[in-house]
Amino acid sequence: MNFFERLFNRTIDQIRARYPDGALEWIEKSQPDIHGSIRQVNDKINSFWKSGDRKGFKKALAVYYKLHLEGFKRFLDAHDQDQSILDRKPGELTQADVDSFKALKVEVHVKSNAGEFTLVPEYTGRDDRVEISAEDIAKLSLITSTFPGTKITHVGRRDEKDRFTFSHDEPTSDIPKTPQKTFQRRQKPKKKQPSPKPTQPKKRQASLF
Repeated sequence: MNFFERLFNRTIDQIRARYPDGALEWIEKSQPDIHGSIRQVNDKINSFWKSGDRKGFKKALAVYYKLHLEGFKRFLDAHDQDQSILDRKPGELTQADVDSFKALKVEVHVKSNAGEFTLVPEYTGRDDRVEISAEDIAKLSLITSTFPGTKITHVGRRDEKDRFTFSHDEPTSDIPKTPQKTFQRRQKPKKKQPSPKPTQPKKRQASLF
């Protein structure tokens, strides 16, 4: 995935996360100024992409994003709807999403690189599988959306690592102790004292008598 495709997909994800149902159709029919501007900037995006102009491409995408948000805001105002969706981050689940899943009363078995688990509307207490509730999925999505690039690497029970721990209740009296080696410090050899030099007899002075 090159620079242009990666940036374009990121912008589209942000727009989709904030999209109120029916907004695009309403903008096309009721807001011709915004709809026309979106089409014009869309042509610029394609042109900059083909020419390889990164700076122009980024500016055009920023305008494209702002035009959509302005259209969504007008749509929500016209329909007296809550505008908190405009602050929603890509991949973030809302309480409405959680309630909608729980109302289905279904279970979803998921296999992923992080592990296997079952998405459940409510915890059942079964020990033969790993269960994750819709509320927990919402918390995980909040983490991944808040910190871009975050990946879930493992899903499993916390007690799986118990097999690597040891019990502290077992008696230790039967455990043989490893004899400790003793090391004697080497003594430095004593320096030999130099043997005294032989003393020569003093010469007697010649007597004057």
